[in-house]
This record gives sequence, C-alpha cells and structure tokens, in this order.
Amino acid sequence: MKYQLHLNRRQKLICLLYLICVLFAGLIIGFSIQYDRKSDSGGNAADATGINWEGYVSGSLEIQVLTEPTRKNPRGTVTIYSSTDYAANNLVIPDTIELNGKLYDLVQIGNSAFNHNDLMTGSLTIGNNIHTIGDHAFYSCANLNGDLIIPPTVTSIGRYAFAESEFTGTLIIPKNCTLNNLAFGWAEGFTKVIFPNNCIFLDNPFYWVKHISQIVADGFNALPTNWSGYSFSFWAVNNGTVQAINSHLTSGEILTYFKEQQGLPDGWTAI
Repeated sequence: MKYQLHLNRRQKLICLLYLICVLFAGLIIGFSIQYDRKSDSGGNAADATGINWEGYVSGSLEIQVLTEPTRKNPRGTVTIYSSTDYAANNLVIPDTIELNGKLYDLVQIGNSAFNHNDLMTGSLTIGNNIHTIGDHAFYSCANLNGDLIIPPTVTSIGRYAFAESEFTGTLIIPKNCTLNNLAFGWAEGFTKVIFPNNCIFLDNPFYWVKHISQIVADGFNALPTNWSGYSFSFWAVNNGTVQAINSHLTSGEILTYFKEQQGLPDGWTAI
C-alpha cells in the first residue's frame, strides 16, 4: 500500500509538470503568432482614417473592407477612398492599416479616390501592397509633383487615373502592368519615362504627355506586340533620347520602333 501511494504521488507530480510544460508552450506559441503577425505587417500599421499617415495634414479617409482576416490569412484586404477634405504634403500611402484592432493590406486605390483633390501637395509615394489603381484615382490632382514610381505590385492602372496631374519628373511603370486608356492623359509634366516591354497599353494611355525627352526601355528582349499605334501622341520635344537597359535589343532598334510605330520625331537619338 505504501508503495502504491508513493507511485501515485510520483504520477501526480509528473502530471503536474506535464501540465505546466503544456501551458508554458502554449504561451510561447501564442506570443510567437502575435509577434509574427506584427512583424509581417512591419509592426507599424497605419490607422484606417489616414490621420497618422506620413504627410498627413487634415481630413479623413474612407476604407472599404474587401476580405476579413482569417487564421490562414491573418491580414485582410481593403480599398481606400478619400474624403473631399483630405489634405497632405508628400503623402506616403502605407502598405498595411489597422482597423478595429485587425490588420489589413491596402491593395486598391478606389475609383475617384483622390479625384480633383487640390489639397494634396508635393510628392506621392504608393504603398507596396497596392495592385490596382482605379479609374480617375488621382485625376486632376494639380498640386502633386516630382517623380512618380508605380510599385512593382501594381498590375492595373485605370482610365484617367493620373490624367491632368502635374508630376514634374520621372515616371516608372512596372512589369506586367496594364495601362488603360488615358491613364496619364494630359499629364504634361513628365520628362522621363521608364517601362518594360511586357506592360500592356490599351488605346492611348499617354495622350498629350508631350514633354517627355527621355525614354528608357527596360528589359526589351523583343519589340512590343500589345501596344496600339497611338499609345503616345503629340511629341513636343524634337531631340530627345532613347536608351535600352537590361535588354537584348539595342537602343537603336527601339528608337526605330518608336519612330515607325509611335510617331517619334526624327531628331531623337539612341544612347
């Protein structure tokens, strides 16, 4: 009997230690999951109102939830829309936002999100989770300027998305991106454009973008087959340059294509 009692005590002790280990392991795993989620979002998610976004001045934003977070995908997805009074200087659109304690990837800039917004000034930086920029998203944003770098995640730029904007520097288009009609129409301030040959131009995305003086063709291993003959219109610069980088084609071959297919003036040269 004494031996049996002693054995039971050992069993109880072992069970107790086992339970302690299980509880401790659960705490560690739970902490790790929370840490991973925060780390995955950068640990610095912006709020959904746009108030703590870099460059914020005043006003607030509207957010539309596309998908909710799940156990399998701990971050949901959202589209952003602006209010008419949203003001910012050198706005940085974040990768991730927090809404009601949940994390969401900011994947779309909605149709007419910042349409005719004169309260945004300076540069614009677009987050690296954006894959769609909607129709009229930044239409006639007359006070934005500087370079415009479209992130490599973007696969579609809507109609009139940046039409009549006043950017004044370089425009960089990512690979595998579809530019819809008049996406940059009348955006006369761009002076340099960099794009790959596998982006798709629908109709006339660069209508009246006439002050371009430098074309950089990145990764042109073949001439474009999915550009219309009117993708560019009304070249105002008569002596610009065409340069091929990371390409099998030479700058001269690409220059010839632009002269023959896109109406580039004869005074342009290859470098």
